[in-house]
Amino acid sequence: MTSTSWNQRRRVLVLGSGIIGLTTAIRLAERGHKVLIWSKDRSPNLTSDGSGGYWMPFHIEPEELVNEWSIEALRVFRNQSKQYGKECGIHIFPGRVLHEHLPKQVPYWTHYVNMRIVTSPDQVPKEFEGAWKFESPIVNMDVYMPWLEKQARTLGVDILSPRTVGPRLIDAALDAYRHFAAEVLINCTGLGSRELCNDKSVIPGRGATLRVLSNTRKQQRPREFITTSSGPFSSNELPTYILPRGDNLYTLGGTYYENDWNTQVSPEEVVDIQRRCSLLLPEIKDAPVVRTWAGLRPVRPQVRLEYEILDEDNIPLIIHNYGHGGAGVTVSWGCAKHVVSLLEDCYAAKERRMLASRL
Repeated sequence: MTSTSWNQRRRVLVLGSGIIGLTTAIRLAERGHKVLIWSKDRSPNLTSDGSGGYWMPFHIEPEELVNEWSIEALRVFRNQSKQYGKECGIHIFPGRVLHEHLPKQVPYWTHYVNMRIVTSPDQVPKEFEGAWKFESPIVNMDVYMPWLEKQARTLGVDILSPRTVGPRLIDAALDAYRHFAAEVLINCTGLGSRELCNDKSVIPGRGATLRVLSNTRKQQRPREFITTSSGPFSSNELPTYILPRGDNLYTLGGTYYENDWNTQVSPEEVVDIQRRCSLLLPEIKDAPVVRTWAGLRPVRPQVRLEYEILDEDNIPLIIHNYGHGGAGVTVSWGCAKHVVSLLEDCYAAKERRMLASRL
């Protein structure tokens, strides 16, 4: 039994079934709200499905709220890993973030992962000054996305996709809103918000990755993540990262090109990504490539997580939750918790105003 009373429960329509939409729907359902997810596309054909699943804030603002959201998601991932293990696809791996020049200040979130700075030659290649070493959840999205859908359905959340979508996404979404007789609309459409909200500040941040088979016979060290966006092997547009998965695979990356809508990976990119990664982990130099992927991160100057009251089409309340850049997994559960707080605060304020008007 939730702590939300019956007269506070709402019919909520969540737009989008990526990790942001699913986590938001789950948190709302746990609070007793009746939730329907409506999504133009479904897993495994979403940006979330191709994510490396690495927990660390990346290309996302505002910093203060991102810290709060990230720490909440970290707590959830750790608990899920302990409770469900391989069933949910979350594994906690050690690893290093390499820096050509160590930052003078470390981010706030590093205090929650017991980060320590290492500089020894066996930990840090000669091209770098040092590294942050810590443990991070890495989520196997092939497993986690179906698992999240199952959790949502267990809570009574329905997930629907339209058979056809007309020329305007907003029209299809409003049709679903009216059909469901929803009281609240939650916008988790990511890059789709360019059209849905006419928000041209959200742009694609194209990321290309490879999946390769690891050669366990050559491995002389524990499996770990290695990332860097500085030094001779990488840059802001060509971040280099090696992410172990919960099986015998690695995810290698990558790219970060803003305003690039290309979802194909060229043979030249495959060669370059594997070359850069092999400079940090030589044993994956000849690892067989089993999959290539390119996705469009929903980049925005800062996450839009706020409510909006609309008069048109009789929509009383819409809460926006989009623009998470390259950190959708990292902040997912924290943003979902924030949405629930916004919704309940809005209705609590409305009830106070109604009560005051009667006095």
